[in-house]
Amino acid sequence: MRFLRKKSKSQTSPPSRNRNDYRYTAEDGSVWDSKYEHAVYTNLLAQNILVDRGRRGPIDTFPYFQYTKSGLCRDCGSTKVGKQRSYTPDLFRHTVRPESENSRDQGYWIEVKGYIRAPERSLLRSFVKERPDVDLRFIFQRDFYVTKPTAKRPDGLRITTWALRFLQARSIVWDGKGKLTLPEGW
Repeated sequence: MRFLRKKSKSQTSPPSRNRNDYRYTAEDGSVWDSKYEHAVYTNLLAQNILVDRGRRGPIDTFPYFQYTKSGLCRDCGSTKVGKQRSYTPDLFRHTVRPESENSRDQGYWIEVKGYIRAPERSLLRSFVKERPDVDLRFIFQRDFYVTKPTAKRPDGLRITTWALRFLQARSIVWDGKGKLTLPEGW
C-alpha cells in the first residue's frame, strides 16, 4: 500500500482543464477561442478584407437539430429523435461593404480550426445537413489525416478532402506564417 505525502506549500496543483483555460486573450483584451483564430482575423484585417467575428446571439447563431441513431421516443414511438443544438461560426467575410454593423446579407462564414476531433466532425456534418442555407468555409492550420493511410487506402483521408467530401465545403490550409491568401472566387 502506498502512502500519499502531503503537498508542500511550494507545490501547486495542476491547472484545471476547463474549456476557458484554452482561450486566448489578445493584447487589446479581447478573448478568442484560440491564438490561431486571432492570427487569421488580424491577418485578414491587415489586408483590408471585410471580416467580422461571429457573436453568440440571434444574428450569428444558427439553431439546428442533431438526430440520434437508433433513438426511440417513449411517448409516440417515433425513431426520429435527437437534440436541439446551436452553432456559431468564427468569422463572417463580407463580399460587399455592409450597410449596417449587423448586416450578414452578402458574404460567407469562415470556421477556423487547428484540429477537429471525430465528435466535432459529427456535429459539423449534422449542422451542414440541417442548414444547407449557411455558406460555411474552413481555414485549417494543417492538412492532418482524418483516417491514417492503410494497405487498402494508401493515401488516407486528409481534413481538406473530408470537408469537401462530407460537407461540400471549401477549405484552405494556412500555417499561421506569412500572408493568408484567400483563393479567387472562394
